[in-house]
Amino acid sequence: MTAIQLVERRSRRYRSAARFANRGAIVPDSTLDDPKHWQERAEEARSIAEELKDPESKRMMLRIADDYDRLAAHARARMKVRAAQR
Repeated sequence: MTAIQLVERRSRRYRSAARFANRGAIVPDSTLDDPKHWQERAEEARSIAEELKDPESKRMMLRIADDYDRLAAHARARMKVRAAQR
């Protein structure tokens, strides 16, 4: 199975599960501002990387996971700034 096929399969599974898990939950103004969203993407990318055999593909997926971690950190920082402004 290719990396793209793994991502597509997991993405479909995530969207399906998210529909039921988020009932009644407060949705952030934007996905960009949701650190949990980015942390989940990082975990997903690391999980996919574990299944990959090609070292270069694995390295790329782990780099993507690190980028998602940085996005989560930025989202947390934005939340702190907004909280301080209130």
